[in-house]
Amino acid sequence: MEIASNRWSYRTRARSRVRNHEPRLAKGQLLALGQCSGMSPESGRPRRVARRRLTQVRLLVPIGAAAVVAALLSAGESDAYEASERVCRLSQLALSVGQEVSAATGHNPFTIHLTNRGSQSCVVNGYPAISFSDRRGSLPFVVKHRGDQQVTSRPPKPVLIRPGRTAFVALQKYRCDLGNLRAASTMRLALPSGVPRAGTVVDLRSLGGRIAYCRGGWTVNVVSVSPFVTSIAAGFKH
Repeated sequence: MEIASNRWSYRTRARSRVRNHEPRLAKGQLLALGQCSGMSPESGRPRRVARRRLTQVRLLVPIGAAAVVAALLSAGESDAYEASERVCRLSQLALSVGQEVSAATGHNPFTIHLTNRGSQSCVVNGYPAISFSDRRGSLPFVVKHRGDQQVTSRPPKPVLIRPGRTAFVALQKYRCDLGNLRAASTMRLALPSGVPRAGTVVDLRSLGGRIAYCRGGWTVNVVSVSPFVTSIAAGFKH
């Protein structure tokens, strides 16, 4: 009995020495350890709630990825996909001057319509290259792409033109307060990727000489031009 008692006393003292030499962790360290290991710092038991949440997150990731893939596949049929596939050629577009647009005093806004007369959808993007002339030759208007009180200053976006559908360009020229020298009767329009001299000529005589070249220099001879837009309203939207 005495030998057994001594053995028990020796084991008890050894365990006590081990416990006394173990590093003690603060409550904050226990909490951090529990968060990293998935164990509860109070009880040392696994956090079932945390595991359930982790499982839910793992399930949501594939679902979210599938949604993104589906959106991208849907975009394959959208304007953005077709925009990267086919760029419009000027030969497949019919150009015309739109109806008169209501304007503030002194402003002379108008629109150019670009109708797809081909059999395939195509895309225009950016600003058209334009120039004006009359019977005497070219008119040195200054073309501005920053917008004004009438024409939108919004940046260009790809515009898909389906067969039989129309895209638009909005333009505006302020009146001549000091009198006009000449008036534009035609306008030549080319696509951004084309050569301006090879553009299509548009008859402006229906505007009644409102696009006039003024006395007073270049500051009063500015024509504001919008990018290609999907509607007339978009060309004058701020």
